[in-house]
Amino acid sequence: MVNKKEISSETEQKVLDAARIVFISKGMDGARMQEIADTAGINKALLHYYFRSKENLFERVFTEAVGKALPSIGSFMVSDKPFWEKVDFFIDNYLTLIMENPFIPNFIVQEINRDPQNLIRLMQQNNIDFTKIIAVINQDIIKANLRPISAEHFVMNLIGLCVFPFVAAPMLTLILCNGDTERFNSILLERKTVVFDFVKYSLEKNNL
Repeated sequence: MVNKKEISSETEQKVLDAARIVFISKGMDGARMQEIADTAGINKALLHYYFRSKENLFERVFTEAVGKALPSIGSFMVSDKPFWEKVDFFIDNYLTLIMENPFIPNFIVQEINRDPQNLIRLMQQNNIDFTKIIAVINQDIIKANLRPISAEHFVMNLIGLCVFPFVAAPMLTLILCNGDTERFNSILLERKTVVFDFVKYSLEKNNL
């Protein structure tokens, strides 16, 4: 939480931008408030005064990042658009969100283990109605005449295909690309098309 004393919007945005840069390069555990302060061009004492802790600052950066993408994703998923158009939209926007904010997957895993209710709260603040999304996906699957699968399994499969390569990036970079980060990043860019094609092929009945 930001200190009640007003902080200028310009300074606050400078801090959040600096924190995002440091969190992307160092991760939550490796980031230091001093480095964030230096990057933002303010002193460490002022940074602590306004944001209190690295955890508070990280939560703000996370909320700002997902707040730009999740509401539109949630709204689109419960719209009356064709099923595969919604799946394509989800994959494209979700992977874009993660690629622009690579600290998000590990933060989610960390919060799942530390305080899952906090993660749900953050999602709900962005107007994500999971119950409605699941209900609509179940209806969409029936309407699209796909192979039988529950919305719960569909969502787990889809999110797993999108998120796992980013969570396991250090290991996969070594195993698949001999440590070549640039090559692995180029593979990640292909995921939008690969995941969509894989999911569609696996669910359409005529693909036997």
